[in-house]
Amino acid sequence: MKMPLKTIGTLAVIALSLSACSSSGISGTLRPGNSTAVTQTEAEKAAAEKAAAEKAAAEKAAAEKAAAEKAAAEKAAAEKAAAEKAAAEKAAAEKAAAEKAAAEKAAAEKAAAEKAAAEKAAAEKAAAEKAAAEKAAAEKAAAEKAAAEKAAAEKAAAEKAAAEKAAAEKAAAEKAAAEKAAAEKAAAEKAAAEEAARLEAERLAAEKAEAERIAVKKDELSKLAYGAGLNKILAQKFADNHTNVEDNNVNAALAGFIAQEAIKAKGGDYGSGFSEQTGGVSASVENSTSIVNGIVNRVSRRVESYDYKKLYSQPYSVIIGNGSVEEITNYLFPYGTSTSKTFDLTKIAGLVTQEHAIPTLGLATYVGKAMNASSVSGDLNYTIDFGKRTGSGVINGLNGRDISADILTDSPISLLEGKLAKINLNGQSVMGVASTARVGDEAFGYANGKYSLGLFGPKAEEIAGSVLFDGIDNDGKIGFGGQRGEITK
Repeated sequence: MKMPLKTIGTLAVIALSLSACSSSGISGTLRPGNSTAVTQTEAEKAAAEKAAAEKAAAEKAAAEKAAAEKAAAEKAAAEKAAAEKAAAEKAAAEKAAAEKAAAEKAAAEKAAAEKAAAEKAAAEKAAAEKAAAEKAAAEKAAAEKAAAEKAAAEKAAAEKAAAEKAAAEKAAAEKAAAEKAAAEKAAAEKAAAEEAARLEAERLAAEKAEAERIAVKKDELSKLAYGAGLNKILAQKFADNHTNVEDNNVNAALAGFIAQEAIKAKGGDYGSGFSEQTGGVSASVENSTSIVNGIVNRVSRRVESYDYKKLYSQPYSVIIGNGSVEEITNYLFPYGTSTSKTFDLTKIAGLVTQEHAIPTLGLATYVGKAMNASSVSGDLNYTIDFGKRTGSGVINGLNGRDISADILTDSPISLLEGKLAKINLNGQSVMGVASTARVGDEAFGYANGKYSLGLFGPKAEEIAGSVLFDGIDNDGKIGFGGQRGEITK
């Protein structure tokens, strides 16, 4: 019996569906919870089914055999057709499945690809955005850094430029100031130099004029001083030290200068006139007894001694003598007191008269004092004839009670006439007189000595000198001095 193609087709579809269901894993397995009931039913069913099966099997076997044969033929035809159809459907299905699978795969791959692409795109976008952000951040940081560096560089450049400009301006200002200062300094120095040159010229001119004035003044003063009786050295000294003295004060200045030089020449300021000074008294008492050749000598006495100084000072000269006195008072025979003296002239000095300043005409009388070991002073009277260039005089009054030379007791001392010339007075060369001194009378005879005197003062205003009588001990050493009045003609 042939089966219709539609039925065969349906069976084939069912078979394919069952096959598909089997392939899909659909199972008829019962759930564990119904296992007891199923077991009982299955036994009963199995027995009925067995009998039915056996009957059916036989019927079936016969039917099946016929049917099988028929079916086999139909089946063979149907299977062939089904197989062809199935093969075609299968091919179509496989093709469709393959196309579907390919489509699905393609869709899946496309979706996956799209997803991957999307993810990739998202990742790339994220990476790009991140990279862009990082790049932007980096570029921003770089830009900011570059901007900061640029700003710093520009600032540094600006500061450097400002500093260089300031330095340049400062240098320029300093240079300008220095050049200005140098110019001003040069101008000032030039002006100062010119002023200095002018002042120097004026100074030199003034110095020259002053030097010429001083030279003229010195010459005038020197001539004046020399004419006043000073030597050339002192005249020049006066001129050198008095160039600024007013003309109306010159004479007073010259008088003062001469007075000071006189004090220097005298060796000090001794005041004026005659004076005597005594030193301290030394006293002792001697008492002794001695026997010489059987003779007994007894001594009982008092000894006093002292030094003294006599001085006669005049404005231009001084005479000084020194001595000692010893007084012995005997308390035994021979009773009484004895005195012994020593005396020496120690200084005759002063401002000596220059030869050119000695008057050439007229008479001058010098009056003064004389001294020796005597306790009194004598009087001097001496006359110089400047025309004849001679001088003579006398000393009176050296006749004190303590005089040791009888010849001097009452006799004047004559200073006999002598020539005015250069002499040696107490170791100094002066203009003066050196001649014979005489004392005594015709009744008792004469004793001759010698005297010498020098002229002192710028115009021979004074004389000072000494008398020496050999053999008249200390009283024969006499110093004297005097001052003149007006020169009579």
